[in-house]
Amino acid sequence: MMKKLTALFVMLLGFTLAGCAPGPLTPSPEQTRELTQQAIDYQPSGNSNRQILNIKAAGVQGQFVYLNTELDYRDHSNITIAIPPSVAQQLEQKFGASPQDYFIGKSVSVTGDSRKIKVRENNDGVPTGKYVYQTHIRITQPEQIVVLN
Repeated sequence: MMKKLTALFVMLLGFTLAGCAPGPLTPSPEQTRELTQQAIDYQPSGNSNRQILNIKAAGVQGQFVYLNTELDYRDHSNITIAIPPSVAQQLEQKFGASPQDYFIGKSVSVTGDSRKIKVRENNDGVPTGKYVYQTHIRITQPEQIVVLN
């Protein structure tokens, strides 16, 4: 009986310690996106840190390039990297392709302030009266975005 209790105790101790073991040191891009979104939801003024994102889509509006983590930029979980023209030009020189072409399908590390902004929707340049909230990280230096793969 004592051997069974000792074995049970050792087994329970093992399960307890396994539950306390640290997780992976580097979160997956999905975990990073989820944590970033939670932080932004609770801190609408934004936060500044390094985030790992998978770029799935891109677009250009005016002279800005926008890199998106979701195919639909209106998706609630989308995070947009906003790149002003001067930085877009520097990135194009560095990589030999426009940012909207080069970054698609790549994982990037980006450092900057995350901000939730209100974006009004247009239909062929005509305001629809609708809007979405988007999470934007506006970079001001090419060094703020690094390709991981």
